[in-house]
Amino acid sequence: MEHFFTLIISPPSFDTTVCSCFLFHPPDIPLDLYWACIRSLLVTPSAIVPKIIAAIAVAHRHFKLPNKFIISITSVLPPGEFTYVQNVVRDLSLALRSCETPAGKIYPRLQDINIYPEGYGVLNWHRIYGAARKQDVGIIMLGFRNTSVLFSRQGELTGLKSSDRGFYQVLEQISSLSGGGYDEKDLVIPVWDYLINKDESGFKRISRSANFNLELSKIKEAIETSIIDYRRNLRGWLLGAMQNTDMIVLCGGNAEYIGDSLNDFLQNYAKYIEGRGYMIQQHIGSTSIPAEIAGTDMAVRYLDIYCLWLELSCKNKKVPVSV
Repeated sequence: MEHFFTLIISPPSFDTTVCSCFLFHPPDIPLDLYWACIRSLLVTPSAIVPKIIAAIAVAHRHFKLPNKFIISITSVLPPGEFTYVQNVVRDLSLALRSCETPAGKIYPRLQDINIYPEGYGVLNWHRIYGAARKQDVGIIMLGFRNTSVLFSRQGELTGLKSSDRGFYQVLEQISSLSGGGYDEKDLVIPVWDYLINKDESGFKRISRSANFNLELSKIKEAIETSIIDYRRNLRGWLLGAMQNTDMIVLCGGNAEYIGDSLNDFLQNYAKYIEGRGYMIQQHIGSTSIPAEIAGTDMAVRYLDIYCLWLELSCKNKKVPVSV
């Protein structure tokens, strides 16, 4: 008996921590969902294929597959890494001939592989099933390290551009301006809680001064300045990246606190702005992001591939859609 799976993987990017979502479609059982976190210290293009192999190995063990099985892979890559797509497909095809895993060698037979630019899942869902059905759509991904844009014009992808204007640059500036010398990764949660919930308690955990009130004042001032600079620089970059379209969807973790400030600017380019693109369930009726994901900070991370899974589900009549 041959075992066939479709595997949809979240961006196997250069990030030090890659959260991968594994979504499978065997032909004889309902769609299943599985996810895990693959932690890697590799931050080079050569790390992409090993991370995909690691995802396959984890899935093989979780679903108790035989050593030989057929697999179809779909994934997305950030625009800055999408230029490596041909190398990824070539290297992955070679690597899958025989994979050494903790459970022994496995021999996946690759049926096909589809790699899209990040944002494609959300874009395609809106264009085919969502609020912008049969219309032109633009996606702005406001991410941790990058901001990118992607457009669909009459069904064709166009205007793929990327910049380094991400939340990470905000954290770097906060660390510099505050004079605290904080590690950017230690600032992520305290700054996020402060921006979203006005919660200052997280800064106590990273305090390095005997005078916390003075230190907090410097941090808050640095945050205000950094956010103003970020918004100005982001708008400046978008001026050269935007296209006129019917609908713009803001996605990514930064959309929650930066999106509203872009609305007046983006109205010059679109009739409708969807500022909460990560809450895609608003447009798909009875279908929603699984509670196990939606109730965590990972909902934003998984949205793009979850939309790819939904499209596959709808094509196979597994998920009801009401729009």
